[in-house]
Amino acid sequence: MASRIFLDANIILEVIGKRKYKELSKKIITDNEGSVFISALSAHLIVYFGSKFYDLDRINDLLLGFEILPLTSDDISWAFANRRDSDFEDAMQISVAIRNGCDQLITLDKSLARKYAGLSSIKVVQLA
Repeated sequence: MASRIFLDANIILEVIGKRKYKELSKKIITDNEGSVFISALSAHLIVYFGSKFYDLDRINDLLLGFEILPLTSDDISWAFANRRDSDFEDAMQISVAIRNGCDQLITLDKSLARKYAGLSSIKVVQLA
């Protein structure tokens, strides 16, 4: 069975915003094509920030390359119960990834990776 890779929003925002880790982020996406997942929360962030660079049709085309996982009330409950600090969004992303059986969550967020390292249900990988 192929790995299920959950991408934190910042990976895709690197590509859209043409930031420092754009090429590394693109490689992660390309190398894992067909097994890459994002949350509905990430999709919202990508549309919001991406619209500063691209029109909505182009952003929609980009999002079609990912399976978008829903955010549920269970994720919100999990995030409140298991958050490691005041960054509630990080906890919700972790919850969506775990609930959907993802093996890894890949992020550029050093704080997220540090806070959630060692979870038995998912491996949190800091990309750079």
